[in-house]
Amino acid sequence: MKPILVVEDDTRLRISYERVLLRMGYKVLLAEDGEQALSMILRIPVLMVITGIQMPKMDGLALLKEIRHRVGSLPVLVITEYYSPSMIELVMKAGATDYKIKPINLEEFIKTIESIMIRFYYNVEIVTDSQNGL
Repeated sequence: MKPILVVEDDTRLRISYERVLLRMGYKVLLAEDGEQALSMILRIPVLMVITGIQMPKMDGLALLKEIRHRVGSLPVLVITEYYSPSMIELVMKAGATDYKIKPINLEEFIKTIESIMIRFYYNVEIVTDSQNGL
């Protein structure tokens, strides 16, 4: 199975996401910034990318744009503490599969990953609370 790539400059969050994904049965790759992540993506096929926005070297938005330009279709979940309607619009227009606000609780994180996997790899549309505006 291809791994999920977690891109997060906060070490504690990166490790927390990794632990949850491993318990869910996924292989996991870790990157501290967008530059490191892009290098990995170009060498190793991944199942999906989970990224923050604010990071050194290359931020999550630039990473997302590079993924769309170089890889094309790959699910990307953006999780960030920077909430604004304009940021959400910018990220979604850049091609994010979903967008969540930190802190994200464990149940929501798991449901989001499962929903993305089902939608992306099984072509089944699942309407989530965030898509309903709840």
